[in-house]
Amino acid sequence: MGALTRILSETLPPGCSWLIASWGGNQTCRKIIAAATTVIIGGQNYYPTIVAEEYMSQAPPVYTRKVRRFYTRHTGIVREEINGSPLIVKELSAYFVNFPP
Repeated sequence: MGALTRILSETLPPGCSWLIASWGGNQTCRKIIAAATTVIIGGQNYYPTIVAEEYMSQAPPVYTRKVRRFYTRHTGIVREEINGSPLIVKELSAYFVNFPP
């Protein structure tokens, strides 16, 4: 069994990055862009939200942003921006969390 890969952390400061995958000279890294921020989608405030970007590095090191995701505590991914032509944006339209009483 291999080592665990960090997916996300509420304690890492903006600017912190880490390796999430590596193969054949290529790497994928994730970087915290913003933490404890508010995102407004369809008039709904989502807080606290962490904004993280994934980058792909190809040999020789050329860094290309692949995706930006917005993670909100107790909700999950509320927005995703996939780099491309055109830019693809996915936003949460509804959700339900059944917390025990």
